[in-house]
Amino acid sequence: MRRSPQSVVAAHRMDKRRRELYVEGVKDKLFLEWLVSSGKYEHSSIRTIDFVDIPDVDRGGNRERIIRFMTIVENENVAIRGMIDADSEYLLQSKRYYPSKIHLTDWRSLESYVLSEDCLDRTLRLGCAIENVRADSLFHSIAGVVRELSAIRFLSESENLGLPVGQYKWLRHITCDPRGVVSADVDGILRILMQGARISLRQLPDIKEELTSVKESLAPLDDLYVLHGRDFMQILTRQLRAMGVKIDDAGRMMWTAFQTDRLEIFPNLRAVVRYLCDPITEVAK
Repeated sequence: MRRSPQSVVAAHRMDKRRRELYVEGVKDKLFLEWLVSSGKYEHSSIRTIDFVDIPDVDRGGNRERIIRFMTIVENENVAIRGMIDADSEYLLQSKRYYPSKIHLTDWRSLESYVLSEDCLDRTLRLGCAIENVRADSLFHSIAGVVRELSAIRFLSESENLGLPVGQYKWLRHITCDPRGVVSADVDGILRILMQGARISLRQLPDIKEELTSVKESLAPLDDLYVLHGRDFMQILTRQLRAMGVKIDDAGRMMWTAFQTDRLEIFPNLRAVVRYLCDPITEVAK
């Protein structure tokens, strides 16, 4: 049963020790609970935003619902915070106002914390017993395709095209070689997305031209600001299957490769951990 924002605030006023972090989904919750398991403040809890009744959010899903909730409680002196994916925020440089109780991921998404050659190497060697494919070459092969998709996502968002990239029908246009080489039919991907958005294919040359410009603008940026984590995991899943691994979600295996000693290089994630573990951390108003 969902609770109203007002009832959540009332519970905090009754118990001043209470401390809550709201996240978008179950995977976010489980990762953070594992990350702080040994040192979490006993009155801290991590909840998905589904716990709270936030109506009238037409677009943006759970991310937008967390922003709405944090806006409602921003001026309440209670220990309630939210963590959301940065998404394209660092790329768009929109300077959108976020409530002070919001933590953005350090890079594009929570999955970015495990998008590294080291995590992929442990996944291949220890998780899949694959020794004939180099993690660095496979990572860059997948990343090259995901950057194409990220450029399409960026173009769709900035031009309000409504391309349904998140439905993953474009996977049929991704080729995964058992030797660890990934390639994409970008024209095929654009066609299927344009059809899904009911955009005339006669506009394909114009969209391709705009896409080229977007890719040029994104080229200087680090992969982790550009790569969409779920796209990477979808392609990695298909690639591992091509190499004979029976798996339905490579992301589950990649998450187990996260190293807690790397926490120092993630200032936003470190701030969330400190909030959940330190009972004297100042509550942001």
